[in-house]
Amino acid sequence: MHLYTVMPDYLDYLRKNHKNMLKNEISGIVIRLSHWIYFIPITDLSDRDFENGRLKRSTPAILRLYDGQTGIGKAMLANMFPVPYKAIIPLLLNNYDQNTQKLLQKRLDYIHKNQKRLEKAALRLYKQKVKGYAQSYLAVTLDFPVLEQECARWEETHFGKHYNRYPDEDYFIVNPYHEGFTSYYLMNKNRKVAKVIMNNATQNIVKIEEVLHEDYAPLEGFVHHHLNAQALTSWFRGRGIPSWRDGLDELLYNLHIKNGLELLNVAYGLSLSDQYWLNPVNAPLSWQDINFFDHDFHSHDYQEATFDGKIMLKQPDLFTPNNTSDGMLKNHGL
Repeated sequence: MHLYTVMPDYLDYLRKNHKNMLKNEISGIVIRLSHWIYFIPITDLSDRDFENGRLKRSTPAILRLYDGQTGIGKAMLANMFPVPYKAIIPLLLNNYDQNTQKLLQKRLDYIHKNQKRLEKAALRLYKQKVKGYAQSYLAVTLDFPVLEQECARWEETHFGKHYNRYPDEDYFIVNPYHEGFTSYYLMNKNRKVAKVIMNNATQNIVKIEEVLHEDYAPLEGFVHHHLNAQALTSWFRGRGIPSWRDGLDELLYNLHIKNGLELLNVAYGLSLSDQYWLNPVNAPLSWQDINFFDHDFHSHDYQEATFDGKIMLKQPDLFTPNNTSDGMLKNHGL
């Protein structure tokens, strides 16, 4: 884990509509949260952090950092926000004086030692805000779903596409659209086949909005020589792990997945069996950036969940062609 800052233009963009965004120049860390990159500001302590000369305890909205018994800063969980991959700037400690370098390093050391606690606290606060809980501290917590929409729009406007990388690891961020309805381009490598609307919960293609290059569509998607939403749905679902896969129920349980259909579009429908995939219209990606033929993928979590029976204690890494692997016997990609 490293310290980062964020592009000033992006911060200014968010501050226009969110009064609880921190106003000053900020540094912090990033975590994976609900398939987004979230930035958690780490700030200095103030007089308000003390009571009768003693540092206050952490709260669900603020995690205070310590070096032994001395407070060294605080993680502002209520002020965390999603950030595009390319809007994150690594913080170079050498640019600061020695005292500041020592302070920042102490904060980083504390975060390393308490990473799981911090991530758990951030996830709990996120879920409470999204579900509309009534705790008082949520009134001053940023509106995460609205911020996620604004993040996607800003990234598309400034960079022309969505970069689904994660800065602290060498794996990708998975598809953030896992609820409601999303408009996608059905792609054949770099070619747009059709514009479709997908029900993310059921993995149904509910509507074909526009046919763009019919000659590149899968043959199974046609009915009477025309692309058909129901036929495309059957084809797309048929690319997933078959329901008769040996040990499927145990695998899904270990990965914290309720239904095997959820895995189909986690990695944008990418496969090693063909070149079809789903490209979000509002956060477009590039085949060159994400395909499994040219990029490494990670199957360690799948391996442990499949063959070792290990229940994932963290969010599993699901950017893998295992989501669209066929076959009756247990297997995972290397």
